Amino acid sequence: ETTVIAGSSFGDAQLFATIDKNENFSGKISTTSFDLGRLLKDTVMYGPVSLSAETNGHGLDKNTVAAKIKAEVSQIYLYKYTYHNFIVDGKISGKEFEGKMNLNDENAVFDFDGLVSLNPDKEQIKFRLNVQAVDLQKLNFTKNDIRIGLVAAADLKGGTVQKLNGSAEITNMIIAQGEKKYVLNSVLFASVNEPGKSELNFNSALVGVKYSGTISPADISAELNNFINNYFSFGGDSLLKSNREPSDFNFEIQLHNHPILSKVLLPQLKEFEPGIIQGSFDSEKNDLKINAKMSKIVYGTTEIRDFVLDVNSNPTELKYKISSSALSNTQIKLENFLIDGKLAENKINTTISSVDEKKNKKLLINTEITKDVENFRLALDPSGFYLMDNQWGIAADNYIEFGKQGILIHHLFMNKTGSEVNIASVNNLFNDDLNVEIRNFKLEDISGIIEKDTGFVRGTVDGNALLKRVTQSYGLIADAKIENLFVSGIPVGNLTVKAENPTTEKFNIDLNLSGTENNL
Repeated sequence: ETTVIAGSSFGDAQLFATIDKNENFSGKISTTSFDLGRLLKDTVMYGPVSLSAETNGHGLDKNTVAAKIKAEVSQIYLYKYTYHNFIVDGKISGKEFEGKMNLNDENAVFDFDGLVSLNPDKEQIKFRLNVQAVDLQKLNFTKNDIRIGLVAAADLKGGTVQKLNGSAEITNMIIAQGEKKYVLNSVLFASVNEPGKSELNFNSALVGVKYSGTISPADISAELNNFINNYFSFGGDSLLKSNREPSDFNFEIQLHNHPILSKVLLPQLKEFEPGIIQGSFDSEKNDLKINAKMSKIVYGTTEIRDFVLDVNSNPTELKYKISSSALSNTQIKLENFLIDGKLAENKINTTISSVDEKKNKKLLINTEITKDVENFRLALDPSGFYLMDNQWGIAADNYIEFGKQGILIHHLFMNKTGSEVNIASVNNLFNDDLNVEIRNFKLEDISGIIEKDTGFVRGTVDGNALLKRVTQSYGLIADAKIENLFVSGIPVGNLTVKAENPTTEKFNIDLNLSGTENNL
């Protein structure tokens, strides 16, 4: 039998406890403004707590202990807010809690009645939660005024996603902001996991999900990783065994444009025309299909139109395509953007392009990635490189090699009618100094690809830059000039820059601007 009465700078605490030789125990504890934050040396997350609690039970092993517990917390500080009037009444059996919890704070009121078990092979969550009101802003969970109320219930068994069986639902969900209230239809979740069978259904006002297959959704990532390595060997430790059982699945995700998206959750969302994401997989047929479409989304000043993702495969190749008719904001616009490629025979071929309404090639880049032992090698196709509808010559032996050894750039030389760009590792070694030489390069050859109006940025660049390797980073030595610089159609003049950073703490810049009445 032990009695402890303590007063300290942390606060006051009283403890009474008894235990016999058969491990039967009982105890009572009370605290008054006991500063848990100072004790744990984390005053942001924790703070003063005042409570009274009592318990009695049997066993000192956390896996087999059985006890009843009652607690009344008059105040407890958690993450910048002091909660009041929290009551717990329940029983513990090993890693299982069954009972009731009630919070009656001025900014959070809820009742919980249920069971949560983490006992091995007996994992279960079964409860009913009635959230009468929670003010997320006053509890410091959100910066904006958001208040919610809901009723939730669940009956789920299984310790992992692969073993999860049961259902859960949220009803009577109300989200309030200011004087406005938004009512969401029921949120329903159901999961079935049996050997060789997995189903999942989720329905809400924001998104609907349907899944069925022979494997759990939690195993999809590993399964697809193994599948993709049939076309291109990325390697890694996460590869699955080749003798796995055949697998297949189908899924559908339907997005919904509920007013709560733009009014509460994403205030900058101005327009949203959602679409459907669908997919299927059959390992025996080497057949993967994924298709996603979104007609229009405007977020802030950014607009995306006619977005499409398409993936499909056959036994010899895996094809992918990402496209959009327009990507734009207030300053730039990328028209008819397309990334199109395939994985086959341990190669990744990709075409990146953008064409205007007259079918002029504003951008066209063809690349091929191969793998040499542990390193990847990316090469530009000399026959397919266009900037602003002008073909550039590319050195036939160009490549960028990267991997665990670092990065190496070999003879990345591009030229067009007097314009040249040459980037290379100085000694053709990994993580070597990088030399960049630019001669008579027109900025409009780059800015013209994305500019919304003519004259976004124009000028002619000449210069050299050396990225000098120093320990684990790069230092810079640069000497460049831009003649006849225009920004947004306004003449700026001639700009010369000399720069170096001999150490990571110091950067020396010598800049000169002259012409068009500028002298800096």
